[in-house]
Amino acid sequence: MRGRQRKVKVDGFDLTKEHSLAVLSLLPETRHLTITRSNTRHIMALLPSKLATTVRLAALDLTRNNVNDAELECLVNALRQNDSLTSLKVKNNPITQRSTLPCVPMMQAFA
Repeated sequence: MRGRQRKVKVDGFDLTKEHSLAVLSLLPETRHLTITRSNTRHIMALLPSKLATTVRLAALDLTRNNVNDAELECLVNALRQNDSLTSLKVKNNPITQRSTLPCVPMMQAFA
């Protein structure tokens, strides 16, 4: 896998716990993870702890899912320990300004 950038994309899928574990098992070799138009309840419960220890993931796209404020807050807290992620997309999710405010200091660190 050296020299290659693995991209994993899940679109329009009901991610069960088993599916979520399978996707997350690919994280150590994945540079870009895209999950769109999917049921993300299970993967969002597991993803924060994986992101805290994943050092290769550079881009995470969670556009057009059902990610809520509590899930985004857990994700942002996990990302404080992750130096590799440089792109996070969460548009078109039922999130409010409350959960996006903690992202501001992290975005300023990249500026």
